[in-house]
Amino acid sequence: MTAAATESRWCCSTAGGRRRTCSATSTRHDLLDRIDVPTLVLGCEGGHVDPVSQRFIAERIPGARLHVFPASIAGSHFPALENPGEFNAVVEDFLS
Repeated sequence: MTAAATESRWCCSTAGGRRRTCSATSTRHDLLDRIDVPTLVLGCEGGHVDPVSQRFIAERIPGARLHVFPASIAGSHFPALENPGEFNAVVEDFLS
């Protein structure tokens, strides 16, 4: 999936050229570039959300760090529950 395809999933155009959210969950990806604190974006190859979505977000947050758990480490959408040791190691590394 390309970044353009991901963006089209997140928003669509209205007749007036304005963009609105089209996904079931509300997002304000247009504000991501205003985040000015250290940010860790997490994803899972084995989850129901394609990691391209997390890449899309991380690419828009200045200085964000992206970590995508391989399916062999976290095969679901909940790496903190499925593999707390690996999850905590990633978070601890980010915080140190």
